[in-house]
Amino acid sequence: MPDGVLESLVANPPASLGDVVGLAAGDPTFPISDWKVERLSDQGIRSPDGLLLFSGEGGAEPNARHWSVVVKVIDNEDADPVPQDHLWYWKREVLAFESGLLNDLPAGLSAPSCYRIETHDGSVWIWMEHVADGSPKVWGTDEFRRAAYASGRFGGAYLNGRSLPDESWLVSDHARGWVGEEAPESAWSNALVQRFFPAPLHERVRRLWDDREVVFDWLQRLPQTFAHGDYHRRNLMIRRLADGTDGVVAVDWAWCGTAPVGGDLGMLLGMSANFGDIEPEALPEMERRVCDAYLVGLRESGWSGDSGLARLGYTAWLAAYAGMTAPALTAFWTADARRSGCERQFGAPEHAARRWASICEFALDRSDEARGLAERLLP
Repeated sequence: MPDGVLESLVANPPASLGDVVGLAAGDPTFPISDWKVERLSDQGIRSPDGLLLFSGEGGAEPNARHWSVVVKVIDNEDADPVPQDHLWYWKREVLAFESGLLNDLPAGLSAPSCYRIETHDGSVWIWMEHVADGSPKVWGTDEFRRAAYASGRFGGAYLNGRSLPDESWLVSDHARGWVGEEAPESAWSNALVQRFFPAPLHERVRRLWDDREVVFDWLQRLPQTFAHGDYHRRNLMIRRLADGTDGVVAVDWAWCGTAPVGGDLGMLLGMSANFGDIEPEALPEMERRVCDAYLVGLRESGWSGDSGLARLGYTAWLAAYAGMTAPALTAFWTADARRSGCERQFGAPEHAARRWASICEFALDRSDEARGLAERLLP
């Protein structure tokens, strides 16, 4: 969202603000006594300035209280024309809220409440609940285990009899949309790719790219569940529920759709590491702990399938998302034109490139494991 729009909102609140705050407060007559608006986060990839926090005081004395709501602005101005089931379809999160799909999720995972959806000059505004994250900013093993367990319980429900949603706008081939059509060879003109991806790693990436259709086939043939699709630390919060337990809330459902068992687990480890929320050297031990927690969640949901299938989904997903695309990711984000965006999202380009190369090697090792699992488990 351009600064001019934020400045305009500071001076002129949206006409719907009172109605939205009334919905959030559970009282349509709830009076607002003061308010402010500020940028909530600049960490979005597609819309770094499109998340705003409105907050203030309201209510009648002596029971005045604080209120806060979030508006997410989704702009289609630069969106590519892609089919509705493609990963990069721009309006999916809007449709997910409008359909009510995110209001009735199985145990393990929840979405913020949506209060209102509006259209403004080519963009769509999603007014939603402001979820307070009760977890530490830097997650440790316990928080990642909790998120993995929640994902297992959530995804396992669809593997144990709950009907998969079948709306036409849900992602249907997640990995293919992410990998795209551009071969990794084009990334090797980038100086940081040349520096941190030596020839042996280059050759391993190229071989995996050549086998990408095989990997896509594995992912499609595995048991399918409903998935968040962008399940990493920056999209996850932990809050205390009414029963005294901790629940995981996921934001940004723009990539939701069908995915194989273990897919969101691959995103939790791989993408969290890409963002710097897990150090590459910590991945082996974190993987062991997190995979165990995910399997516990699957079992508690009632799924009794072969645990190797979940492992295959995880390792093949990691191969696609953090293996074969790592050089292209590095070249894209470390280009001179995106240097400031790289520093905001991932840190200094040199540090990010070194990290991505390490994660790539880890993911390629898992791709070798996936091949053996597929030969054994997929007829």
